[in-house]
Amino acid sequence: MNVFPDWEVSTDRRNCVAARALAKSGRVLYSFVHFYLPCYGKDDKFLVRNYGVFAWTSAFIYDVDEQIEAGEPVPEALSRLDLLAGYLGERFPLDPQILQLLEDGRRYYGFEHDATRRQAGYTLAELERAMSLRSFDLRLLHRCLSRLAGGPYREELFDWFRAFETTMEIEDDLASIAEDFQRGSFNIFCLAERQSPGEGLAFAACLREKAAAELARRAEALSPEDRRNCEAALAFYWEVCPRREMPAALPVGVG
Repeated sequence: MNVFPDWEVSTDRRNCVAARALAKSGRVLYSFVHFYLPCYGKDDKFLVRNYGVFAWTSAFIYDVDEQIEAGEPVPEALSRLDLLAGYLGERFPLDPQILQLLEDGRRYYGFEHDATRRQAGYTLAELERAMSLRSFDLRLLHRCLSRLAGGPYREELFDWFRAFETTMEIEDDLASIAEDFQRGSFNIFCLAERQSPGEGLAFAACLREKAAAELARRAEALSPEDRRNCEAALAFYWEVCPRREMPAALPVGVG
């Protein structure tokens, strides 16, 4: 089945994504169906009807991720986001919020490349800022969902999901510290410890608690229905990914 019927089959690299990127995007779409769609009264049928937008967006962003981790030139990798913007712009106007998320992606990948590939220096404040940009892919999918579902943006819902997305990023990093260190990929625990030996772990733990507090605070601004949906999303997440204890120290050599 051709899920992108309006894009010709081509060997042109611009219209292709790596198999690994496509595989990774499946996990994002799984989360997207269970966490985001219920807040809009949608189910997996809605995802299938709009599969081109969601799958293409997720896979293209992961393709940038793959290129950055492989050490390819940043401008070449980020040109994928320009192609994605062109694709989305053919389906609905790219408003300032969507354009800002694409810019967030460029800034995040620039930081990731410098920190992991060039071993450039950075401050903990810069690392925290990079973490705040990191989930731009889910935020972009969320904006696309809101546009396709109709109605105005509910910014209070985006605010809650922003804290939720940060929580997921930190928990994912906590579960893959050694693996990410070996691969040289972005991991908040490894990068924080590298910048501040002996203190990085406490810094990352503080970010984790700040995200949890922000989740609770943002929930207070939600409508009763949105709060129920968000509580269900959070409960399902902890069921699938049980909360891990913070390690007393990072593995020897990490950081």
